[in-house]
Amino acid sequence: MKNTVKVLSIVLVLVMAVGMLVSCAASTFPAIKSRFENAGYTVDAEEATTGEIETEEGVITYTIHTITLKQEESEGEGSIGDIIGGFIDSGVSALQTVIVWEFGSDEELTKAIAEEYQDNEDFQDVIADLQNSDYVNGNCFMVPNINPDAIDLFKGN
Repeated sequence: MKNTVKVLSIVLVLVMAVGMLVSCAASTFPAIKSRFENAGYTVDAEEATTGEIETEEGVITYTIHTITLKQEESEGEGSIGDIIGGFIDSGVSALQTVIVWEFGSDEELTKAIAEEYQDNEDFQDVIADLQNSDYVNGNCFMVPNINPDAIDLFKGN
């Protein structure tokens, strides 16, 4: 009986260890999403789009997530936002929107970018050091933008 309990305990510990290793390989997007939502952004799952990149080794699928800053209600007609809103809408939109590409794994992200830019010499150094980029977090790539908080929220700084 004692041997059975020992063997069962060892098996359970191994199963838990494997489970922890597998969960570490999971997507980084849920943590990124949570940080942005805590900072006042919204992520609409219905706006997410998927696509594919064909490589020599097969097809890599990705999901594009649009993260937008929540809009506060206007303070009524004549508010400063209403007055200058028409002039700076495009600039404000760039500050309020972050685009994140989510791939199945870190390796798929690297392969997809390498495939897309393999003939561009300017990108070879970027591809070589991709995982150290401010715009890459695990299996997610953030499209560079002018939002000063985006990188910190994306990387978890």
